[in-house]
Formats: sequence, structure tokens, C-alpha cells
Amino acid sequence: MNGIFCVLRNGCAWPDVPAGLPPWGTVYHYFTKWSAAGTWERISGCLSIAARERAKKRATHGSYPRQPKREKHGYQYGPHGLRRR
Repeated sequence: MNGIFCVLRNGCAWPDVPAGLPPWGTVYHYFTKWSAAGTWERISGCLSIAARERAKKRATHGSYPRQPKREKHGYQYGPHGLRRR
């Protein structure tokens, strides 16, 4: 996860992952796997709910974890945009 956070935080290319982290191919593999499974959306939704509860604010409809969207017409969104399956 540290490799993924490093790329997202610094905006560097996947092959530029620092030497102290796993190889960039491994980092990219897990990022795409978890993106396709909707893991990042679920984590974000759960963190939003927890933060609102800590702040004693009512959770809004948009802050609940969403189910991943299904692909339409054989296309899928990935880290490089829309592509044909």
C-alpha cells in the first residue's frame, strides 16, 4: 500500500517507485486489482463515515460505500482511462 500511496501522493510514474518499496509491477498489479474490485471506493466510504461520526455529523447519502459500477458495452475504466475489454 505504501507504494500505491507514494505514486498517488507524488504523481510519479509507476516505474519511479522508490527502491525501498516493492517492484513497480507488483505495486501496479495490486492497484489495478483493487480498483477493479471497488476496494478503493469502499475504503473511502468507510473512512468518510468514520470521520463524520467522530465529528458528530450526520452521514449523508453520498458518504456511504457504493457498489462498483458495472461496465457497459464491453468497455472498462482503468488507470489510463476508458479501454476496450
